[in-house]
Amino acid sequence: MKNSNKQSTRKKALLFVIVMITLALGANAQEYVFKVMATNGSVNLKAGNKRIWAGSTLSANDEIVVGANSYVGLMHKGGKTLEIKQAGSYKVSQLNSQVASTNNSTSAKYVNYVAGEMAKADRQDINKNHRKYMAVTGSVERATYSTALAYFLHEPNGKPAELSLFNPVATIRLYGNPILGVATKKTFLVRVLDFRNKELFRQEASANEQGQAVVSIDFSKLPYKGEPTFIIETSVKEAKEPEINRSKYNVTLLKEGEKYETLKKALAEFEGENSALSKIVQAGVFEQEGLILDAASCYEAAIAAEPDVATFRIAYDDFIARNRMKLLATKGEDGKPELRPITINPDVKVEDAYRDDASGAETVKPAEEKQLKAQSKKK
Repeated sequence: MKNSNKQSTRKKALLFVIVMITLALGANAQEYVFKVMATNGSVNLKAGNKRIWAGSTLSANDEIVVGANSYVGLMHKGGKTLEIKQAGSYKVSQLNSQVASTNNSTSAKYVNYVAGEMAKADRQDINKNHRKYMAVTGSVERATYSTALAYFLHEPNGKPAELSLFNPVATIRLYGNPILGVATKKTFLVRVLDFRNKELFRQEASANEQGQAVVSIDFSKLPYKGEPTFIIETSVKEAKEPEINRSKYNVTLLKEGEKYETLKKALAEFEGENSALSKIVQAGVFEQEGLILDAASCYEAAIAAEPDVATFRIAYDDFIARNRMKLLATKGEDGKPELRPITINPDVKVEDAYRDDASGAETVKPAEEKQLKAQSKKK
């Protein structure tokens, strides 16, 4: 009787092991191979013809169908990016064989953050996106009437924050003070000074029809002495007393240290990659490490490479908002004009910004919508 019980126990144990191995093999078979980072146009799973969005995962058994004039950007689990722009049907197993030999372990740790931000952007309608943004509320200091501003990281009170820069070449995007009106037909003046107020750089730039201009600065070529820390001054040349009515921003060129080495290692894995998607991932790397100007340059490079992919433009708008990089004109409690940083409006429902799914395929909505609906039911 005891032997019979032992045999029964062994059989159960063996059966349990077999079941666990089978489940493990099944799980491994379904383990994701790619994360979808961005889509544009018609991009569906062949099985069920379901629309896929950024944030979706693809296993080795999946097959995707890319329509004409469409785009999908994928991130391999090993960190390699892959873009598909040609219409056709693609087996994930075959795509996997193209990049499976690479293992960008450093950059791969940033993928979840980038995928999350791109998932929000991919489902949004760029035509409705303006409803997402607003000026930061709360007390702020009285705005100065500087004539020209730059896209820069601002504190909640509107003051520019000090920034570090990894790439020595930076793009300074300029716009007129919104209290004073759009700076069309104006000339922006950008000066770079050291902390002894010695001028190291000067350049003028004409405003476009939107009242904006761009100036590129190579900080590595500036004749500075000591620490590579600079003051950027922006103004409108035609304004009265432009040397007084100016904005000031502080930038330090990152040349050594732990953060520098971390970024250097992560970015080395993108060497030779110039795709729009690789720039988006690099933007995420920079943002996570607090290098906002570098991240902005990567977003702009991605948009220039793929101007038809609305996801990249929406993601850039969201990036500008969450980092308070642009100031808006508003009125204080006394009715006088103030400048406040732009941010994402928490009162706008997530589903209000969804793009319409004209294909009729299933629209997968993010977790945020479920949370909002759950909260509304409680109320």
